[in-house]
Amino acid sequence: MKATVNAIVGWHIKEREIEGVDVSGRTFAMLVHIPGNALDGNWKARLYLDQDTSDAQQEGILNLWGGKLGGAITDLASLVGEVVSVEKTDLTFDVEGINGTIKIGDHSSASIEAFKGATGIEKNVSWGRKIGKPVGFVLLISGLSMLIYSYSKIY
Repeated sequence: MKATVNAIVGWHIKEREIEGVDVSGRTFAMLVHIPGNALDGNWKARLYLDQDTSDAQQEGILNLWGGKLGGAITDLASLVGEVVSVEKTDLTFDVEGINGTIKIGDHSSASIEAFKGATGIEKNVSWGRKIGKPVGFVLLISGLSMLIYSYSKIY
């Protein structure tokens, strides 16, 4: 049995400089197709930057997320085997607490809502336990919000 995953991965940069260029307030997203085990790589990705991203900001963001600047993000970048396209578009990225919504242009969107455990406490990670159930989480790091939504299919 082979599993495939289609995912929306998005980041909103609250406050940051990349290679001397201020990228504060910029949003970057990927639509990715993962053709099997995610760690085996060969992901196909479409990259999106918010429409207000300048050319200099785009270069810095793509250098960072392309793995050219080193660091932990290089591991993620190494999984992408093909970048199908890069474009600027309307991007909506909202995170409130541990709930999140992302919208790419008028063609892709996802929302993650925390579920509550038996004690009523919201959980940060919402994992689907059944085949074909969406999986998502919101990750908050100082100055950076990340939202991942994926849909797995096993055949």
